[in-house]
Amino acid sequence: MAEDSVRNFRSHYYEKVGFRGVEEKRSLEVLLKEEPLDLDKLCMFTQRFPIPALYRVMVWKVLLGILPSYQSCHGVVIQQRTEQYKDLKHAIELLRLASAKTPIPTVCLHMYRVEMGLTPLDSELEVHLHGMQETDENEPKDDEDDFLAIASTMSELAESELDAYWLSRCFVLQFNSKHADSLPHLPKSLEHYLALEELRLLQHLKVCGALVRLPYSRWFRRCFAGSLPNSSLERVWDKVISGSCKLLVFVALAILISFKMTIMKMNMADGIVGFLENLPQENADVIAGRAIDLWQKHTGLAAFPLT
Repeated sequence: MAEDSVRNFRSHYYEKVGFRGVEEKRSLEVLLKEEPLDLDKLCMFTQRFPIPALYRVMVWKVLLGILPSYQSCHGVVIQQRTEQYKDLKHAIELLRLASAKTPIPTVCLHMYRVEMGLTPLDSELEVHLHGMQETDENEPKDDEDDFLAIASTMSELAESELDAYWLSRCFVLQFNSKHADSLPHLPKSLEHYLALEELRLLQHLKVCGALVRLPYSRWFRRCFAGSLPNSSLERVWDKVISGSCKLLVFVALAILISFKMTIMKMNMADGIVGFLENLPQENADVIAGRAIDLWQKHTGLAAFPLT
């Protein structure tokens, strides 16, 4: 009991002086020494605390299934992932889809499409069968735009092109597999929580006709990639990767609340939507923090003391 009291006091002290991350880092290091890694514990930790930057990519790889829970197998699996990456990159080079000058996110997209069996021939055949309905064969589809946005963020967060591809690919596959059915319901959920937090703002958005035109697809399908800077986005993605799609609702809610005064001065839906599609970046960390606070408040998932 005395030892627990000392630990709790130390945790409280660190939090007060701004060094709570010291205890979080130590707790995560303990989890990462387990063999095999306990995915449930890692998810629980990540849901409650931000992942220390030093371990973020490692934890993401495990939670996304890029690396197995048995750390003794990591070397072999990394070798296999590397070989598969090289084969895919060679394939898109043979198909003349990429060169040395092609941006990494675009390379990742072409590799992903080839791996999923979505070759360029599929697009050409689809255009032909539908009577050339597409006006621009080079215009990306919505899902490709979403992938590119996510891959752009991953390419900046990852240490290599190899990591950028596997993180982008597995993030998109996991998100679509787990949360595709939930995405259509997120706008209604946002409306519900906005009514609880800022009813006047909700009514203003409805009167202006902006509520139904908010950039839901850009926000939710891309998990705010391209809308928030990476330093703020990675805190959000910690929670999404560990299983919480609903946090995205509270990020949108935090954005609306944070820019309430600006939005309330606008009376045209076009102006409101245009502003929200090109958000100022200086308040992004505050938005991410507020989103997590609101998420914990409304879901009851409050952080507990580390012991």
